[in-house]
Amino acid sequence: MNQLYEKLLSSWVRLSTAVVNNRVVTNMSYNESLVCHVLYENAIAETPREITATDLCEATHILKSQMNRILTSLESQNIITRIRSLKDKRQINIALN
Repeated sequence: MNQLYEKLLSSWVRLSTAVVNNRVVTNMSYNESLVCHVLYENAIAETPREITATDLCEATHILKSQMNRILTSLESQNIITRIRSLKDKRQINIALN
């Protein structure tokens, strides 16, 4: 039953981005909750992958300049962590705390 709720939530978030811009979480902006949802979906996946700001921009259709502001806000709230990649020092991965 829990997986059904997760699938319903995921579908609702995708649909709501296309149809209407309502706030889902009162303590976060809509875009912050959208970014957290993408990070959460990745975290519970069978094989989580490293996610960068560019990946988040592609998944949410948010501009890079807006994404940087959102990530800074989420990091200051201690919701996410930015981690420098060991493979490529130029790449910064983002994960939920």
